[in-house]
Amino acid sequence: MKVATVSEARISDREKQLQRLLRQGLLSRDAIEGKVVLDWECGDAAFAVAFSRLGASKVYAIDSWVKFDDEYVDQLTQLNVVAQNISIREFSSVATAKADLIFANTVTEHLQDLPSAFQNVFGLLKPNGYFFCSHDNYYHPSGSHDHGFVKTHQDRIEILSSACWTLPTKCEASKQHRDELRRARPFQWTSDNDSQCDPSNCAACPYYLRSQPWAHIRFQKDFRRIFPKSMNIGGSLNKITPFQLRQLFVEAGFVIRTENRSRTDVIPPPEVLQADPTLTPELLQTWMVKITAQRSR
Repeated sequence: MKVATVSEARISDREKQLQRLLRQGLLSRDAIEGKVVLDWECGDAAFAVAFSRLGASKVYAIDSWVKFDDEYVDQLTQLNVVAQNISIREFSSVATAKADLIFANTVTEHLQDLPSAFQNVFGLLKPNGYFFCSHDNYYHPSGSHDHGFVKTHQDRIEILSSACWTLPTKCEASKQHRDELRRARPFQWTSDNDSQCDPSNCAACPYYLRSQPWAHIRFQKDFRRIFPKSMNIGGSLNKITPFQLRQLFVEAGFVIRTENRSRTDVIPPPEVLQADPTLTPELLQTWMVKITAQRSR
């Protein structure tokens, strides 16, 4: 379990992101100022602090994975944030007040039982309360959450790995990057992955394969070997489509008020489109899905 810490720079960045959502009409000041906000699976709680600074009367920050030690909880309390290591199901059974806004940033792609989770969200909201969700679509170029290898942008795909397969020194050229991955992202790059690096056969190397856009789709047949169990095979990404996500909102009783889908302009190569007939360019280029929904009375 990761222990939470947060810097002023991180909080400032989250404030800027909230300001952007306000400008886009995905959030409104009326749903924040003087209101009760729940930051669901809050991570380091930087968004929660940012909501407090934007005028929320009370902010609850819950996370079932990132650990809050007592000192950090005390620091957050002074910033008008109540932090708890608890799931939304557990929180729904002990909460003493309803929320005006529930905020979920890159949470929903990780949950296997979204219908139950959405029912908990519905029950925690006041009538006419808002639920904001930012969902990282599995099917875009780096949708497998291989953030140490590939980063999706609107106009390009950024390769973060060292292109050792093009260099005379081969594996040695990427050693530092691989060591950093194993240390900082053990759920993405493991010693087992590292042992498969073979300078005589780069085409079969998991480091090379995962440095390619849409690797999780392009190399699906070799998925179990090249992707660590903890992130993908273990089920921490649910792989639902944007349509399925939208439908879950409706089935849970929410009225969708605003929806925004960001896309990359990069065209998926033929081998990605050919992986399965249901993989359309629109699905493969859809990056983030942001939905603001309102609880019906």
